[in-house]
Amino acid sequence: MGFSDSTAYIDAARNLIEGNGFGHITPSGRLEYVGGHPPLYHLTLAFFGSIGIEILSAARWLNIALFGLTILCLGFSIYVLSHSLMLSVLICSCVFTSPVLLDVFSGVMTEPQFLFFGVSGLLLLRFYIKNNNRLLILSAAIASSLSILGRYPGLAFLLAGAALILSFHRKDLLTRIKDVTYYLSISIAPTVIWLLWAYTRPDTTPHRGFSLPVGNLWNELAPLRVDMVNVLWGWIPFSDLMMEIPYRLKLFLLSLVVLSVIALLILALKKIKTQGQDWRTNKFLLIVSVFSFLFIAFFIVIAFFYAFLPLKPGLIDRTLLPLQVAGMITIFSFIYFIGDVWSIQNYARILSLALGLLILSSFIPPSVEIVSQYHAEGSGFTSKRWRSSGTIAVVEQLSPDTPIITNDPDAILFFLGRPAYEMDWSSFNQPTEDFHRFGDDPDDPIERIFREEGAALVLFEGFYWQLRAFYGEETQQRMDTLTEGLKVYGSSWDGDIYLYNPKEP
Repeated sequence: MGFSDSTAYIDAARNLIEGNGFGHITPSGRLEYVGGHPPLYHLTLAFFGSIGIEILSAARWLNIALFGLTILCLGFSIYVLSHSLMLSVLICSCVFTSPVLLDVFSGVMTEPQFLFFGVSGLLLLRFYIKNNNRLLILSAAIASSLSILGRYPGLAFLLAGAALILSFHRKDLLTRIKDVTYYLSISIAPTVIWLLWAYTRPDTTPHRGFSLPVGNLWNELAPLRVDMVNVLWGWIPFSDLMMEIPYRLKLFLLSLVVLSVIALLILALKKIKTQGQDWRTNKFLLIVSVFSFLFIAFFIVIAFFYAFLPLKPGLIDRTLLPLQVAGMITIFSFIYFIGDVWSIQNYARILSLALGLLILSSFIPPSVEIVSQYHAEGSGFTSKRWRSSGTIAVVEQLSPDTPIITNDPDAILFFLGRPAYEMDWSSFNQPTEDFHRFGDDPDDPIERIFREEGAALVLFEGFYWQLRAFYGEETQQRMDTLTEGLKVYGSSWDGDIYLYNPKEP
Protein backbone atom coordinates (compact mmCIF):
# COMPACT_ATOMS: atom_id res chain seq x y z
CA MET A 1 0.00 0.00 0.00
CA GLY A 2 1.39 3.39 -0.95
CA PHE A 3 0.12 6.44 0.91
CA SER A 4 1.48 9.93 1.22
CA ASP A 5 3.70 10.13 4.28
CA SER A 6 1.27 12.25 6.32
CA THR A 7 -1.67 9.95 5.66
CA ALA A 8 0.46 6.93 6.53
CA TYR A 9 1.46 8.44 9.89
CA ILE A 10 -2.15 9.23 10.81
CA ASP A 11 -3.47 5.85 9.67
CA ALA A 12 -0.83 3.89 11.58
CA ALA A 13 -1.54 5.93 14.72
CA ARG A 14 -5.29 5.33 14.37
CA ASN A 15 -4.82 1.58 13.97
CA LEU A 16 -2.53 1.41 16.97
CA ILE A 17 -5.05 3.31 19.11
CA GLU A 18 -7.91 1.07 17.95
CA GLY A 19 -5.95 -2.08 18.73
CA ASN A 20 -5.58 -3.17 15.10
CA GLY A 21 -1.79 -3.30 15.24
CA PHE A 22 1.07 -1.03 14.27
CA GLY A 23 0.50 -0.68 10.55
CA HIS A 24 -2.06 -0.29 7.78
CA ILE A 25 -5.17 -2.30 6.99
CA THR A 26 -5.25 -3.26 3.32
CA PRO A 27 -8.52 -3.09 1.34
CA SER A 28 -8.66 -6.88 1.64
CA GLY A 29 -8.62 -6.59 5.43
CA ARG A 30 -5.03 -7.75 6.06
CA LEU A 31 -2.72 -5.82 8.41
CA GLU A 32 0.63 -4.73 7.00
CA TYR A 33 3.00 -3.63 9.75
CA VAL A 34 4.86 -0.36 9.36
CA GLY A 35 8.34 -0.95 8.00
CA GLY A 36 9.21 1.69 5.45
CA HIS A 37 9.32 4.54 7.96
CA PRO A 38 10.97 4.89 11.37
CA PRO A 39 8.36 4.64 14.15
CA LEU A 40 8.77 7.67 16.44
CA TYR A 41 6.22 10.01 14.84
CA HIS A 42 3.56 7.29 14.51
CA LEU A 43 4.03 6.40 18.17
CA THR A 44 3.91 10.03 19.27
CA LEU A 45 0.60 10.63 17.47
CA ALA A 46 -0.79 7.37 18.85
CA PHE A 47 0.19 8.37 22.39
CA PHE A 48 -1.67 11.67 22.20
CA GLY A 49 -4.62 9.99 20.51
CA SER A 50 -4.79 7.36 23.25
CA ILE A 51 -5.23 10.04 25.94
CA GLY A 52 -8.16 11.59 24.10
CA ILE A 53 -6.49 14.26 21.95
CA GLU A 54 -7.62 14.30 18.32
CA ILE A 55 -4.67 13.30 16.11
CA LEU A 56 -4.64 16.39 13.89
CA SER A 57 -4.87 18.65 16.94
CA ALA A 58 -2.04 16.70 18.53
CA ALA A 59 0.11 17.15 15.42
CA ARG A 60 -0.67 20.87 15.34
CA TRP A 61 0.24 21.48 18.99
CA LEU A 62 3.27 19.23 18.74
CA ASN A 63 4.52 21.34 15.82
CA ILE A 64 3.97 24.54 17.77
CA ALA A 65 5.85 23.18 20.78
CA LEU A 66 8.74 21.81 18.73
CA PHE A 67 9.01 25.02 16.70
CA GLY A 68 9.32 27.09 19.85
CA LEU A 69 11.69 24.62 21.52
CA THR A 70 13.93 24.45 18.45
CA ILE A 71 14.28 28.24 18.30
CA LEU A 72 14.76 28.44 22.08
CA CYS A 73 17.35 25.65 22.06
CA LEU A 74 19.34 27.30 19.27
CA GLY A 75 19.16 30.78 20.75
CA PHE A 76 20.06 29.79 24.30
CA SER A 77 22.88 27.45 23.25
CA ILE A 78 24.48 29.85 20.81
CA TYR A 79 24.33 32.67 23.35
CA VAL A 80 25.90 30.51 26.09
CA LEU A 81 28.63 29.26 23.73
CA SER A 82 29.44 32.59 22.06
CA HIS A 83 28.45 35.15 24.73
CA SER A 84 27.07 37.21 21.83
CA LEU A 85 23.45 38.28 22.10
CA MET A 86 23.51 39.77 18.60
CA LEU A 87 24.71 36.52 17.00
CA SER A 88 22.05 34.55 18.85
CA VAL A 89 19.28 36.97 17.86
CA LEU A 90 20.37 37.07 14.20
CA ILE A 91 20.43 33.30 13.89
CA CYS A 92 17.11 32.81 15.69
CA SER A 93 15.44 35.53 13.61
CA CYS A 94 16.54 33.95 10.32
CA VAL A 95 15.56 30.44 11.39
CA PHE A 96 12.23 31.70 12.79
CA THR A 97 11.27 33.43 9.53
CA SER A 98 12.47 30.72 7.14
CA PRO A 99 9.57 29.90 4.80
CA VAL A 100 10.87 26.34 4.47
CA LEU A 101 10.84 25.86 8.24
CA LEU A 102 7.39 27.40 8.62
CA ASP A 103 5.98 25.19 5.88
CA VAL A 104 7.50 22.03 7.36
CA PHE A 105 6.23 22.85 10.86
CA SER A 106 2.70 23.40 9.49
CA GLY A 107 2.07 19.83 8.36
CA VAL A 108 1.82 16.29 9.69
CA MET A 109 5.49 15.56 9.07
CA THR A 110 8.43 13.96 10.84
CA GLU A 111 10.87 16.83 10.25
CA PRO A 112 9.99 18.85 13.41
CA GLN A 113 10.88 15.98 15.76
CA PHE A 114 13.85 14.98 13.64
CA LEU A 115 15.32 18.50 13.57
CA PHE A 116 14.69 19.31 17.22
CA PHE A 117 16.21 16.12 18.62
CA GLY A 118 19.11 16.17 16.16
CA VAL A 119 20.13 19.76 16.89
CA SER A 120 19.62 19.24 20.64
CA GLY A 121 21.90 16.21 20.55
CA LEU A 122 24.70 18.12 18.83
CA LEU A 123 24.47 21.07 21.22
CA LEU A 124 24.45 18.75 24.23
CA LEU A 125 27.61 17.16 22.87
CA ARG A 126 29.21 20.58 22.65
CA PHE A 127 28.42 21.20 26.32
CA TYR A 128 29.83 17.76 27.15
CA ILE A 129 33.11 18.65 25.47
CA LYS A 130 33.23 21.84 27.55
CA ASN A 131 32.19 20.35 30.92
CA ASN A 132 33.09 16.64 30.58
CA ASN A 133 29.87 15.59 32.32
CA ARG A 134 28.94 12.01 31.41
CA LEU A 135 25.25 12.80 31.83
CA LEU A 136 25.55 15.26 28.92
CA ILE A 137 26.97 12.71 26.47
CA LEU A 138 24.26 10.23 27.54
CA SER A 139 21.58 12.89 26.97
CA ALA A 140 23.14 13.76 23.61
CA ALA A 141 23.09 10.09 22.57
CA ILE A 142 19.42 9.71 23.56
CA ALA A 143 18.45 12.86 21.66
CA SER A 144 20.37 11.67 18.59
CA SER A 145 18.71 8.25 18.77
CA LEU A 146 15.28 9.93 18.77
CA SER A 147 16.32 11.93 15.72
CA ILE A 148 17.06 8.74 13.76
CA LEU A 149 13.84 7.14 14.99
CA GLY A 150 12.12 10.18 13.49
CA ARG A 151 13.89 10.11 10.14
CA TYR A 152 16.69 7.84 8.98
CA PRO A 153 18.77 10.80 7.68
CA GLY A 154 19.20 11.57 11.39
CA LEU A 155 22.28 9.41 10.93
CA ALA A 156 23.93 12.68 9.83
CA PHE A 157 23.65 14.05 13.37
CA LEU A 158 25.52 10.99 14.64
CA LEU A 159 28.33 11.44 12.13
CA ALA A 160 28.59 15.13 12.96
CA GLY A 161 28.63 14.32 16.68
CA ALA A 162 31.38 11.75 16.28
CA ALA A 163 33.47 14.24 14.27
CA LEU A 164 32.91 16.88 16.95
CA ILE A 165 34.16 14.61 19.76
CA LEU A 166 37.23 13.51 17.81
CA SER A 167 38.13 17.04 16.77
CA PHE A 168 37.45 19.17 19.83
CA HIS A 169 37.64 17.01 22.93
CA ARG A 170 40.95 17.72 24.65
CA LYS A 171 41.46 14.16 25.87
CA ASP A 172 43.90 11.60 24.52
CA LEU A 173 42.96 9.80 21.30
CA LEU A 174 42.02 6.51 22.98
CA THR A 175 39.60 8.26 25.36
CA ARG A 176 38.03 10.16 22.46
CA ILE A 177 37.55 6.92 20.54
CA LYS A 178 35.89 5.37 23.61
CA ASP A 179 33.58 8.39 23.89
CA VAL A 180 32.64 8.12 20.22
CA THR A 181 31.95 4.40 20.62
CA TYR A 182 29.78 5.04 23.68
CA TYR A 183 27.88 7.85 21.94
CA LEU A 184 27.31 5.93 18.69
CA SER A 185 26.33 2.68 20.44
CA ILE A 186 23.58 4.30 22.49
CA SER A 187 22.42 6.47 19.58
CA ILE A 188 22.09 3.70 17.02
CA ALA A 189 20.86 0.84 19.26
CA PRO A 190 17.11 1.72 19.20
CA THR A 191 17.13 2.01 15.41
CA VAL A 192 18.94 -1.31 15.02
CA ILE A 193 16.33 -2.99 17.24
CA TRP A 194 13.52 -1.39 15.22
CA LEU A 195 15.01 -2.45 11.87
CA LEU A 196 15.54 -6.03 13.08
CA TRP A 197 11.91 -6.16 14.15
CA ALA A 198 10.66 -4.61 10.90
CA TYR A 199 12.81 -6.62 8.51
CA THR A 200 12.11 -9.97 10.13
CA ARG A 201 8.32 -9.70 9.88
CA PRO A 202 6.81 -11.24 6.75
CA ASP A 203 3.73 -9.04 7.10
CA THR A 204 5.59 -5.72 7.06
CA THR A 205 5.03 -3.04 4.42
CA PRO A 206 7.77 -2.95 1.74
CA HIS A 207 11.14 -1.81 3.00
CA ARG A 208 13.54 0.58 1.39
CA GLY A 209 16.21 -2.07 1.00
CA PHE A 210 19.63 -1.20 -0.35
CA SER A 211 20.79 -2.01 -3.86
CA LEU A 212 24.04 -1.46 -5.71
CA PRO A 213 24.06 1.20 -8.47
CA VAL A 214 23.67 -0.35 -11.90
CA GLY A 215 26.06 1.98 -13.71
CA ASN A 216 28.83 4.41 -12.90
CA LEU A 217 28.33 5.86 -9.41
CA TRP A 218 29.28 9.38 -10.51
CA ASN A 219 26.69 9.28 -13.27
CA GLU A 220 24.11 7.81 -10.87
CA LEU A 221 24.58 10.85 -8.65
CA ALA A 222 24.18 13.37 -11.48
CA PRO A 223 20.50 14.14 -10.66
CA LEU A 224 21.48 14.54 -7.01
CA ARG A 225 24.11 17.14 -7.88
CA VAL A 226 21.76 19.10 -10.11
CA ASP A 227 18.87 19.10 -7.61
CA MET A 228 21.14 19.92 -4.69
CA VAL A 229 22.72 22.88 -6.47
CA ASN A 230 19.31 24.18 -7.54
CA VAL A 231 17.92 23.96 -4.00
CA LEU A 232 20.97 25.63 -2.44
CA TRP A 233 20.88 28.36 -5.07
CA GLY A 234 17.20 28.89 -4.41
CA TRP A 235 17.98 29.65 -0.76
CA ILE A 236 20.17 32.63 -1.68
CA PRO A 237 18.25 35.81 -0.79
CA PHE A 238 16.27 37.13 -3.76
CA SER A 239 17.62 34.45 -6.09
CA ASP A 240 14.12 34.22 -7.57
CA LEU A 241 14.55 37.78 -8.89
CA MET A 242 17.86 37.02 -10.60
CA MET A 243 18.11 36.07 -14.24
CA GLU A 244 18.08 32.34 -14.85
CA ILE A 245 21.61 30.96 -15.03
CA PRO A 246 22.75 27.47 -16.06
CA TYR A 247 23.54 24.72 -13.61
CA ARG A 248 27.29 24.75 -14.24
CA LEU A 249 27.55 28.46 -13.45
CA LYS A 250 25.57 27.97 -10.24
CA LEU A 251 27.88 25.11 -9.28
CA PHE A 252 30.96 27.23 -10.04
CA LEU A 253 29.76 30.18 -7.96
CA LEU A 254 28.73 28.01 -5.00
CA SER A 255 32.05 26.14 -5.17
CA LEU A 256 33.90 29.47 -5.26
CA VAL A 257 32.17 30.52 -2.04
CA VAL A 258 33.04 27.22 -0.33
CA LEU A 259 36.68 27.40 -1.44
CA SER A 260 36.95 31.00 -0.25
CA VAL A 261 35.62 29.99 3.18
CA ILE A 262 38.10 27.09 3.36
CA ALA A 263 40.97 29.43 2.41
CA LEU A 264 39.95 31.95 5.08
CA LEU A 265 39.64 29.14 7.62
CA ILE A 266 43.17 27.90 6.88
CA LEU A 267 44.59 31.42 7.22
CA ALA A 268 42.70 31.95 10.47
CA LEU A 269 43.96 28.67 11.95
CA LYS A 270 47.53 29.61 11.01
CA LYS A 271 47.12 32.98 12.73
CA ILE A 272 45.76 31.30 15.85
CA LYS A 273 48.74 28.96 15.86
CA THR A 274 51.24 31.80 15.52
CA GLN A 275 49.60 33.48 18.52
CA GLY A 276 50.25 30.33 20.56
CA GLN A 277 46.55 29.66 21.16
CA ASP A 278 44.64 26.39 21.07
CA TRP A 279 42.18 26.60 18.19
CA ARG A 280 39.84 24.21 19.98
CA THR A 281 39.09 26.85 22.59
CA ASN A 282 37.81 29.47 20.15
CA LYS A 283 34.13 29.89 21.01
CA PHE A 284 33.04 30.88 17.50
CA LEU A 285 35.03 28.14 15.77
CA LEU A 286 33.26 25.58 17.96
CA ILE A 287 29.86 26.73 16.69
CA VAL A 288 31.16 26.82 13.10
CA SER A 289 32.44 23.27 13.47
CA VAL A 290 29.22 21.87 14.97
CA PHE A 291 27.07 23.03 12.10
CA SER A 292 29.59 22.69 9.27
CA PHE A 293 30.09 19.07 10.37
CA LEU A 294 26.30 18.66 10.23
CA PHE A 295 26.14 20.23 6.76
CA ILE A 296 28.82 17.89 5.40
CA ALA A 297 27.46 14.81 7.18
CA PHE A 298 23.90 15.43 5.97
CA PHE A 299 25.12 15.82 2.40
CA ILE A 300 27.03 12.52 2.66
CA VAL A 301 24.05 10.66 4.14
CA ILE A 302 21.65 11.96 1.49
CA ALA A 303 24.13 11.06 -1.27
CA PHE A 304 24.48 7.56 0.19
CA PHE A 305 20.72 7.04 0.35
CA TYR A 306 20.34 8.41 -3.16
CA ALA A 307 23.00 6.07 -4.53
CA PHE A 308 21.97 2.87 -2.76
CA LEU A 309 18.20 3.07 -2.21
CA PRO A 310 15.93 1.84 -5.02
CA LEU A 311 13.42 4.55 -4.10
CA LYS A 312 15.39 7.79 -4.31
CA PRO A 313 14.74 10.40 -1.61
CA GLY A 314 13.09 13.55 -2.91
CA LEU A 315 15.56 16.43 -3.04
CA ILE A 316 13.34 19.36 -2.15
CA ASP A 317 13.38 22.19 0.37
CA ARG A 318 11.62 20.08 2.99
CA THR A 319 13.95 17.09 2.91
CA LEU A 320 17.06 19.28 2.77
CA LEU A 321 15.94 21.60 5.59
CA PRO A 322 18.90 20.70 7.90
CA LEU A 323 21.24 22.05 5.23
CA GLN A 324 19.53 25.44 5.33
CA VAL A 325 19.59 25.66 9.13
CA ALA A 326 23.18 24.42 9.39
CA GLY A 327 24.28 26.66 6.51
CA MET A 328 22.88 29.86 8.01
CA ILE A 329 24.34 29.19 11.46
CA THR A 330 27.72 28.30 9.95
CA ILE A 331 27.87 31.49 7.87
CA PHE A 332 26.97 33.85 10.73
CA SER A 333 29.31 32.12 13.17
CA PHE A 334 32.14 32.09 10.61
CA ILE A 335 31.87 35.85 10.15
CA TYR A 336 32.17 36.30 13.91
CA PHE A 337 35.08 33.84 13.97
CA ILE A 338 37.01 35.79 11.35
CA GLY A 339 36.30 39.04 13.19
CA ASP A 340 37.55 37.51 16.42
CA VAL A 341 40.79 36.15 14.92
CA TRP A 342 41.76 39.41 13.18
CA SER A 343 40.33 41.64 15.95
CA ILE A 344 37.83 43.31 13.63
CA GLN A 345 34.76 42.48 15.70
CA ASN A 346 32.90 45.68 14.82
CA TYR A 347 33.22 45.01 11.09
CA ALA A 348 32.07 41.43 11.66
CA ARG A 349 28.99 42.65 13.51
CA ILE A 350 28.15 45.13 10.74
CA LEU A 351 28.57 42.48 8.04
CA SER A 352 26.48 39.97 10.00
CA LEU A 353 23.75 42.55 10.59
CA ALA A 354 23.67 43.47 6.90
CA LEU A 355 23.48 39.80 5.90
CA GLY A 356 20.79 39.15 8.49
CA LEU A 357 18.66 42.03 7.22
CA LEU A 358 19.08 40.79 3.65
CA ILE A 359 17.98 37.29 4.61
CA LEU A 360 15.05 38.57 6.67
CA SER A 361 13.84 40.84 3.87
CA SER A 362 13.92 37.80 1.58
CA PHE A 363 12.29 35.40 4.06
CA ILE A 364 9.55 37.49 5.66
CA PRO A 365 7.24 38.15 2.64
CA PRO A 366 6.86 34.47 1.60
CA SER A 367 6.58 33.42 5.24
CA VAL A 368 3.78 35.91 5.86
CA GLU A 369 2.07 34.62 2.71
CA ILE A 370 2.36 31.01 3.93
CA VAL A 371 0.92 31.83 7.34
CA SER A 372 -1.90 33.91 5.86
CA GLN A 373 -2.81 31.29 3.28
CA TYR A 374 -2.76 28.39 5.72
CA HIS A 375 -4.78 30.37 8.26
CA ALA A 376 -7.40 31.35 5.69
CA GLU A 377 -7.62 28.24 3.52
CA GLY A 378 -5.70 25.46 5.21
CA SER A 379 -3.46 23.10 3.30
CA GLY A 380 -3.73 19.65 1.77
CA PHE A 381 -6.59 17.59 3.18
CA THR A 382 -7.21 20.23 5.86
CA SER A 383 -7.98 22.89 3.24
CA LYS A 384 -11.50 24.29 3.00
CA ARG A 385 -11.86 22.78 -0.47
CA TRP A 386 -11.18 19.25 0.71
CA ARG A 387 -13.18 19.63 3.91
CA SER A 388 -16.24 20.58 1.85
CA SER A 389 -15.82 17.70 -0.60
CA GLY A 390 -19.15 16.49 -1.90
CA THR A 391 -17.58 13.32 -3.25
CA ILE A 392 -16.38 12.31 0.21
CA ALA A 393 -19.91 12.88 1.52
CA VAL A 394 -21.35 10.57 -1.15
CA VAL A 395 -18.70 7.87 -0.56
CA GLU A 396 -19.53 7.98 3.15
CA GLN A 397 -23.03 6.70 2.27
CA LEU A 398 -21.64 3.52 0.69
CA SER A 399 -22.06 0.29 2.59
CA PRO A 400 -19.02 -0.55 4.77
CA ASP A 401 -18.80 -3.84 2.84
CA THR A 402 -18.43 -2.11 -0.54
CA PRO A 403 -14.84 -2.18 -1.79
CA ILE A 404 -13.59 1.17 -3.09
CA ILE A 405 -11.30 1.78 -6.06
CA THR A 406 -10.06 5.33 -6.59
CA ASN A 407 -7.44 7.59 -8.07
CA ASP A 408 -6.80 9.07 -4.59
CA PRO A 409 -6.82 6.41 -1.83
CA ASP A 410 -5.18 8.91 0.55
CA ALA A 411 -8.30 11.07 0.57
CA ILE A 412 -10.60 8.12 1.32
CA LEU A 413 -8.33 6.91 4.10
CA PHE A 414 -7.81 10.35 5.62
CA PHE A 415 -11.47 11.40 5.78
CA LEU A 416 -13.26 8.08 6.20
CA GLY A 417 -10.62 5.76 7.62
CA ARG A 418 -11.41 3.24 4.89
CA PRO A 419 -8.61 1.61 2.90
CA ALA A 420 -9.19 1.75 -0.84
CA TYR A 421 -7.62 0.12 -3.88
CA GLU A 422 -5.63 2.46 -6.07
CA MET A 423 -6.16 2.36 -9.82
CA ASP A 424 -3.37 0.60 -11.69
CA TRP A 425 -1.65 3.44 -13.52
CA SER A 426 0.51 1.03 -15.52
CA SER A 427 -2.56 0.23 -17.62
CA PHE A 428 -2.85 3.84 -18.75
CA ASN A 429 -0.27 3.56 -21.48
CA GLN A 430 -2.33 2.02 -24.25
CA PRO A 431 -3.09 3.68 -27.58
CA THR A 432 -6.43 5.49 -27.53
CA GLU A 433 -8.03 3.10 -29.98
CA ASP A 434 -7.22 0.11 -27.72
CA PHE A 435 -8.59 1.67 -24.56
CA HIS A 436 -11.61 0.13 -22.87
CA ARG A 437 -14.02 1.11 -20.15
CA PHE A 438 -13.02 0.41 -16.59
CA GLY A 439 -13.95 -3.11 -15.47
CA ASP A 440 -13.81 -4.85 -18.85
CA ASP A 441 -10.19 -6.01 -18.72
CA PRO A 442 -10.31 -9.72 -17.70
CA ASP A 443 -6.61 -9.73 -16.73
CA ASP A 444 -6.53 -6.68 -14.46
CA PRO A 445 -7.04 -7.73 -10.79
CA ILE A 446 -8.33 -4.28 -9.75
CA GLU A 447 -10.85 -4.22 -12.57
CA ARG A 448 -11.91 -7.75 -11.64
CA ILE A 449 -12.73 -6.51 -8.12
CA PHE A 450 -14.81 -3.73 -9.67
CA ARG A 451 -16.57 -6.13 -11.98
CA GLU A 452 -17.13 -9.13 -9.72
CA GLU A 453 -17.14 -7.84 -6.14
CA GLY A 454 -19.42 -4.84 -6.50
CA ALA A 455 -16.73 -2.23 -5.86
CA ALA A 456 -17.35 1.48 -6.31
CA LEU A 457 -15.09 3.50 -8.61
CA VAL A 458 -14.44 6.93 -7.08
CA LEU A 459 -12.86 9.48 -9.43
CA PHE A 460 -11.92 12.78 -7.83
CA GLU A 461 -11.54 15.88 -9.98
CA GLY A 462 -7.76 15.55 -10.00
CA PHE A 463 -8.12 12.40 -12.10
CA TYR A 464 -8.39 14.45 -15.29
CA TRP A 465 -4.97 16.01 -14.71
CA GLN A 466 -3.46 12.68 -13.71
CA LEU A 467 -4.72 11.19 -16.96
CA ARG A 468 -3.58 14.19 -18.96
CA ALA A 469 0.03 13.33 -18.10
CA PHE A 470 -0.44 10.22 -20.28
CA TYR A 471 -2.68 11.46 -23.08
CA GLY A 472 -2.48 15.21 -23.41
CA GLU A 473 -5.17 16.52 -25.77
CA GLU A 474 -6.83 13.07 -25.95
CA THR A 475 -7.55 13.09 -22.20
CA GLN A 476 -11.27 13.85 -22.41
CA GLN A 477 -11.79 11.12 -25.02
CA ARG A 478 -9.96 8.73 -22.72
CA MET A 479 -12.13 9.65 -19.74
CA ASP A 480 -15.33 9.26 -21.76
CA THR A 481 -14.29 5.78 -22.84
CA LEU A 482 -13.24 4.85 -19.29
CA THR A 483 -16.70 5.48 -17.81
CA GLU A 484 -18.91 4.73 -20.83
CA GLY A 485 -21.90 2.61 -19.80
CA LEU A 486 -21.02 2.54 -16.10
CA LYS A 487 -23.77 3.20 -13.59
CA VAL A 488 -23.45 6.60 -11.92
CA TYR A 489 -23.94 6.10 -8.18
CA GLY A 490 -23.40 9.76 -7.32
CA SER A 491 -21.86 12.98 -8.60
CA SER A 492 -20.54 16.12 -6.98
CA TRP A 493 -18.63 19.23 -7.90
CA ASP A 494 -15.33 17.51 -7.13
CA GLY A 495 -15.84 13.99 -8.43
CA ASP A 496 -18.04 11.08 -9.48
CA ILE A 497 -18.79 7.57 -8.16
CA TYR A 498 -19.50 4.69 -10.55
CA LEU A 499 -20.70 1.10 -10.23
CA TYR A 500 -20.14 -1.64 -12.78
CA ASN A 501 -22.94 -2.16 -15.26
CA PRO A 502 -22.55 -5.27 -17.46
CA LYS A 503 -22.78 -4.65 -21.18
CA GLU A 504 -25.92 -5.85 -22.86
CA PRO A 505 -25.30 -8.86 -25.11
